[in-house]
Amino acid sequence: MAIGPLAGGWVFDRFGRYAWMYISAATIGGAVVLLSLMFPRGPAMPRGALAAPA
Repeated sequence: MAIGPLAGGWVFDRFGRYAWMYISAATIGGAVVLLSLMFPRGPAMPRGALAAPA
């Protein structure tokens, strides 16, 4: 998160607009979603496990 303002300023100084920041952010976000879908699901919880009184 700390490198975002530096990268954004560099991209704006280099290209004169923020379009490449939006494109790269969307690309990284899509890659993260695809990567997260590759992980196996955890074990299923039994029904009512969260509704049990303490």
